[in-house]
Amino acid sequence: RSYRPSGTGFESVCSSELAKTVTLNRVLAYENVSDASNNDDVFGGCSSCLSYTDDAELVAVAGPDCRVVVYDATTGKHKYAAEGHSEIVTGMAWVSPIAAAGATSRMFYTASLDKSIRLWSGSRHVATYRDHYDWIRSIAVSGDGGTLVSGCVSNNLFLWDTRTVRTICRTQAMRGLDEKLKSMPGSARPFCTSFEYSVNSVDFFRTNHNLFVSGTRDGTVRMWD
Repeated sequence: RSYRPSGTGFESVCSSELAKTVTLNRVLAYENVSDASNNDDVFGGCSSCLSYTDDAELVAVAGPDCRVVVYDATTGKHKYAAEGHSEIVTGMAWVSPIAAAGATSRMFYTASLDKSIRLWSGSRHVATYRDHYDWIRSIAVSGDGGTLVSGCVSNNLFLWDTRTVRTICRTQAMRGLDEKLKSMPGSARPFCTSFEYSVNSVDFFRTNHNLFVSGTRDGTVRMWD
């Protein structure tokens, strides 16, 4: 759509069109908490990320209060909230129903700037992954549910065995980064380590549980086996 000056209701029009497209019948998050009738499903300010289940029945939305609120994606009705992270949630990944066979509720992972990854069954906390020593920016789970991959701002990629909650391996998304950093002035190293090569996205192939891709802030996408 063409640009229109503020005050013309452009944002309202876009919100209405978006709601029609994704079949949401109500607003999921409010900028003004006083606009809401049920405080259980409200957070003020911006949401940091969201994730739909593969069947599009549920959508999880992370808010600035470090909670994740799960909604019925068709009706917009609040179902439950997962609480436990001490910093903003930066990534979420649902476990497929087949991989979570026997679970009483839909399971999903959350990653946070508190340097931890948590597994949830509904609103119940199941496990915590703590090997990262820097802000986590992205996570993904393989289709069979057996492997979790996570990336952080210091360019590290971790692979986890979801059954044992242990690290399978750890590597840098950009090979040779340590040598490059050694050649930089000391004052430049903290910035490059913490921001320039941040792993901002990861995802598994749908047809091969051993393959995944990572995207870093330096503009590169890499495929891993």
